[in-house]
Amino acid sequence: MLVSFSDNKMYGRYILLLHEKCLKYYFVYVCHILYLQHNNTGNDPSHTQRWNSLEMARGTFGPDDCVADIAEVKFDRPVPVRENVKYAVRLRNHGGRTSNGDGGLTSVKGPDGTTFAFSTCSLSFNGTTQTRGQIPQILYYR
Repeated sequence: MLVSFSDNKMYGRYILLLHEKCLKYYFVYVCHILYLQHNNTGNDPSHTQRWNSLEMARGTFGPDDCVADIAEVKFDRPVPVRENVKYAVRLRNHGGRTSNGDGGLTSVKGPDGTTFAFSTCSLSFNGTTQTRGQIPQILYYR
């Protein structure tokens, strides 16, 4: 999932994951927040962008950690993000089969006016798009 924000500064604290089958299985996860750095040097288009890690969370969850088939993944500290920077959330889940949601929105406006715009991401190789994936909610604060 690729996310961009239209606010000067926000701090993400949690990412919520949707797992329909989490009532049966235990999962080991690694979740990264990355930001896109543009390198406009030279004429080779393959060297014009680079993903850099901003924060990582790893851990486990199982049936006792799920509420309504959703498990929280928390980062150890608030993650500052900036306006007009593209961020990717990369989740690697290991365990039983997971489910996903369909019909997600390409743009969402939060109650404080912060707009989240979702688009396709070059890091996705499993069919995740801006409208299909495993992350149904992002909690944030300013």
